[in-house]
Amino acid sequence: MILKRCTKCGIEKSIEEFYRWNGRTKDGHHHWCKECANKANRRRHRERFNKDPMYRVRDQLKFKYGMSLEDYERMSAQQDGRCAICGSLESHGKTQHFVVDHDHTTGEIRALLCNRCNPALGLMGDDPERLEAAARYLRAFKRE
Repeated sequence: MILKRCTKCGIEKSIEEFYRWNGRTKDGHHHWCKECANKANRRRHRERFNKDPMYRVRDQLKFKYGMSLEDYERMSAQQDGRCAICGSLESHGKTQHFVVDHDHTTGEIRALLCNRCNPALGLMGDDPERLEAAARYLRAFKRE
């Protein structure tokens, strides 16, 4: 078993307790053990989040969709701050922002939706025929 000493905590651990690190070190593993690296990463994100409440939103937009907060705000303004499907001004979720709807096949961003409309599309498999059939079904049983 290969051992390595963490330069953060000073404890000698198995090499498997260290993240692989793009060959920047002789052994190809990070200088800090996974436990120390994870603690530092959580602390760094917590500090950023405490300084900027929109940090997590900005980070997720960039990571998941490759868009900036400014892009998101521009889309929201184009939609008058409303869900692109139901027109609601409320997000209907834990957060106060709308969800970025995207095509799961191409990754193309479509619009901003509330937390009711977005999962409805997903549950219907993003299938327009299925959604139209559901609408016909609801109309057939609608009481006036």
